[in-house]
Amino acid sequence: MPVAVPTNDRALQCFLDEYATGAVLSCDRIRTPADCGIFLVSTERGDYVLTVFASATVSGVALIPDLADFLARQQIPCPQPLRGGSGRRIGTLHEMPAVLAGVMCGIRQAAPEAVRCAAAGAMLARLHVAGRSFPQQLPEDHRRQVWRDLTQRVRSRLVHADERLLASELGFQALYRLVDLPRGIIHANPVRAGFLLEDGHASGLVGVPHFRIDALLYDLAVAVNDWCSRGDGGIDEHLARALLAAYHVLRPLTALECGAWPVLLRAAALHSWLSALYDAHFPRLGWGVSGLDPEASRRILLDRIETESMARRVWPDGRQLAVIG
Repeated sequence: MPVAVPTNDRALQCFLDEYATGAVLSCDRIRTPADCGIFLVSTERGDYVLTVFASATVSGVALIPDLADFLARQQIPCPQPLRGGSGRRIGTLHEMPAVLAGVMCGIRQAAPEAVRCAAAGAMLARLHVAGRSFPQQLPEDHRRQVWRDLTQRVRSRLVHADERLLASELGFQALYRLVDLPRGIIHANPVRAGFLLEDGHASGLVGVPHFRIDALLYDLAVAVNDWCSRGDGGIDEHLARALLAAYHVLRPLTALECGAWPVLLRAAALHSWLSALYDAHFPRLGWGVSGLDPEASRRILLDRIETESMARRVWPDGRQLAVIG
């Protein structure tokens, strides 16, 4: 479920007291279409990033400190969870696992340009390659269960056209399991707001992401939908090719992934739309919201359904790599 934290919540202050941060001055949620919430928290003693995970993800959260340490050794700029007064690096906020980290250097939510999209693609490839040697087993992604849960909650609030669109897309996605695609550790939410950029490179991640095991291609689908979509929902070919080509250099994409690409783009768009619908229909007064726009997410989903040929045109091949690389 989407996660929120109230700005003036006493539980939040009690959580932060474990880290001796001083009083909370502000708490702003970063756009996160996933089952975790990432918040920029300003306190009397500095700025921090708070990541709160839905209760269903507890099993994977326990490995986050080990994975953060591992990625640091692999030169992947991932925030390191801080230790509270008890010495633990994973706390609890509103009965949900929570991690506090320092703020890394870089520009957040910069305007999408080809060089920045390429930086994001390269960062994802480095993460996917490094993740192959992580010695512990992360949980499998439970995205389809999240879809079912969100659908049950929002269905009664939808207009007939949206209800039909949702039912149709869920039926389409049920036809595909895609278990033969290359799998491994994914970021699961590589949206623009979650990356820090500096001098044309991805300098770090905003919060501690909830890594999990899934098709590596899903990360690319989320990234392209977020980084490379125009206002009308269509794909900006120049930006998408830059992102995919930079990724392809470090982790070559396969023919099987090419075949599955339009399906994963639709899956990522469906997830974003469902998250946005939930936030729109179940707002919590005084609580942070994801900033997802249901109409914008719906336009992206409709475009991915209608323009499969466009999705394939941005797929990297030798000619495109020669031009962009």
